[in-house]
Amino acid sequence: MERIIRLDKSIQARDIIGENLLEDVNSRLPEGVFLSNLNIAGRELQMSGFATDKYSIAEFGKGLEQLPYADSVFISNISAIESYYRYSMNLTLKEVLVDAN
Repeated sequence: MERIIRLDKSIQARDIIGENLLEDVNSRLPEGVFLSNLNIAGRELQMSGFATDKYSIAEFGKGLEQLPYADSVFISNISAIESYYRYSMNLTLKEVLVDAN
């Protein structure tokens, strides 16, 4: 039973893609930046959305870099469309090492 409890705690410790992560991403959204798509695969989060200016997109990326479990942030695309900017951004999370015992 103790091994099952330790294993369960270990799995929970690895689970950083959950409600807290989504709240952290949302809390880093500056005014005028909106998220329209979020795709999560493994340690990669692919996000896209729109913003009123380029500076706010960069501010969002910098805010995500400050997350304790963020490994890297890459803004792959910013394009002007009429009165706003569309962006695509990737957030890579740090690997979590877990004791196999």
